[in-house]
Amino acid sequence: MQRIAVVTALFVFLAGTSGVWAVPVPEQDYVVMEEVVVTATRFERETEKIPAKVTIIDREDIKKSGAHSVPDVLRSLGGIHVRDMSGNRINQALDMGGFGEGSQHRVAVLINGRRINPIDLSNVRWSTVSLDMVERIEVMHGGNAVLYGDNAMGGVINIITRRPEKGLHGDVEAKVGSFDTISTRASVGMGRDNLGLLLGANYFTSHGYRDRSAVNSLGFFSRVEAGLTQNTRAHLEVDANYAYYELPGPLTMAQKQDDRRQAVNKDDDAKDQDIALSLGLESFLTHYSFFDAQISYHQQDSENNMRSFFSFVDYDVQTWGFTPKYLLDRPLGRLDNRFTMGLDLYRTDYQASVAGWMANDLDHSKRTLSGYLQNELEIVDNLVINLGARYQDTRYNLRGKGVDFFGQPFRESKEISDSEWAWNVGLAYSFQKNSKVYARAYQAFRYPLVDEYIRLADGKIFTDLKHETQQGYEAGLRWVIPGKALVEFRGFMFQVDDEIVWSGDFMSGRNRNLRETEHKGADLDLNYKVLEQVKLFGSAGYTRAEISAGEFKNSTIPMVPTWKAHAGIELGRFHGLLFRLQHNYVGKRYYGDDFSNTRKKMSSYNTWDAYLSYEYNRLELFAHAMNIFGEEYSDYGYVMEDWMTGQDVFSCYPQPKQEYMIGVRYRF
Repeated sequence: MQRIAVVTALFVFLAGTSGVWAVPVPEQDYVVMEEVVVTATRFERETEKIPAKVTIIDREDIKKSGAHSVPDVLRSLGGIHVRDMSGNRINQALDMGGFGEGSQHRVAVLINGRRINPIDLSNVRWSTVSLDMVERIEVMHGGNAVLYGDNAMGGVINIITRRPEKGLHGDVEAKVGSFDTISTRASVGMGRDNLGLLLGANYFTSHGYRDRSAVNSLGFFSRVEAGLTQNTRAHLEVDANYAYYELPGPLTMAQKQDDRRQAVNKDDDAKDQDIALSLGLESFLTHYSFFDAQISYHQQDSENNMRSFFSFVDYDVQTWGFTPKYLLDRPLGRLDNRFTMGLDLYRTDYQASVAGWMANDLDHSKRTLSGYLQNELEIVDNLVINLGARYQDTRYNLRGKGVDFFGQPFRESKEISDSEWAWNVGLAYSFQKNSKVYARAYQAFRYPLVDEYIRLADGKIFTDLKHETQQGYEAGLRWVIPGKALVEFRGFMFQVDDEIVWSGDFMSGRNRNLRETEHKGADLDLNYKVLEQVKLFGSAGYTRAEISAGEFKNSTIPMVPTWKAHAGIELGRFHGLLFRLQHNYVGKRYYGDDFSNTRKKMSSYNTWDAYLSYEYNRLELFAHAMNIFGEEYSDYGYVMEDWMTGQDVFSCYPQPKQEYMIGVRYRF
């Protein structure tokens, strides 16, 4: 409690001794005007003054990608690898930095700054994010625990939603496609003077490529903004989502060869229901300072019915958040200076009721309190030094009771309290407008998920699991040739101590810490305008992730492709027509769980996607084709030893072959 009081007092004191906040610059085309981002500083900031690689994907980019989900949008970036377990976009995972199977828990994911990472082993619920309500997606590559704390080791994904505009406006969209897919979206907004409202709804249904891979989802989004005074605005966001999806399960190599669309789990399915509320306040305290605070609540109810394993789990998860932050933009002597500080307070209550072959009740809670400071000083013209630090206090209360696999009753209750520091030091030099070279060093961390402490077979709690720490270095270049090209390059290396992995079989296995891992790589993203209506684009990523100490020393971390690349061309618009063709490549990688690297690798794959659009006034007709040439591939696979025969069994999740969508969009 003493640490909480000290951090809170420091925040209140500095917030009251104010200075200047610079008015944000509107976002513009990257090849012409100045570009600003929020994610890298938690306030709007010019890209060339940030010592990190930050990628912005705007509404037009999202539309032209033909994507159906946020991971689909991001998979074309050189530094991101996407895995899809079911092929219906309901269970997708991101890998930034080469973490392999648990990579989705090393990326911080936010909606308008509100964290949506789960505290258990489930994936981020991407179905709760409707792309038609997204204004832009900001991607910060590399660790950034100073500003975002837990999970932010591989990178940060901040999804910025649309805001109300003046007057009456809206759009509707309908799509149909392969596997009896139907998708509809609609939004309407209105604004006048100091009041604005935006409403959106979406519906998606598909039978899926494989048997028993159907999905049905329904979502609603709303945002109200009000100007309380000339210098103060408030907003309220309410999201509600429902998703039902089937779980076809993995196929062995023999099953895949026989019929890659079959389901082995004939009756497994799941349901998710989410509601999220966010109330925010933004205020210019004086001409020199700005304050922002957000209170959020997220309720998640889920059912996971794994009938093939005679296991049925009901989840009830509630998360509260309070995230005040303060910006002071005031010269330090004759030098431009920006100072940011804030608090992040989150509490999650997690309850799970397990029935079937094992009957358990789990009642966990996790509470985190963090304080962070960051200062950006322009020491000479166009050269900015960035210094920051965060202190996080994390506490768990883990409780479980029930009957174990052998029919014996058990009851356990454990409390865990831990703390950690994060820091960053960076330099960014802007050698021309919107362009920069940069370098930085940082420390980040990740705390275990609540069910990483627990052995699945009997619910036993192991408190000796350590949190992960990361020390990293990176340098990069962003070069804009006005009206012609954008080149972004990054090289990185980082070391992780105590990286958490699953070890052993289902009955005896538990999560444990690897002693040390090393991750090295580089990624490149390129856009080049050949002619006014002819553009080339591409990306490439190289990652080498190895276990550098202890058991499995010098082994490559499974499920990390060494190479991935994308390349394409965009033509148009010519008299309303636009055409986009893209090639995708993902290299070989070891099957999941193969830490000894003694088995064969998963095959590399090449796919081709195309997008065609015709616009006439406010009407747009479009078509999207994915995997045009029918490449047979899998994003995810694993290997395990058959306990009866001792033979290796390779399993994978086949992805769709050709997939087509056509649709119509109208805006007013």
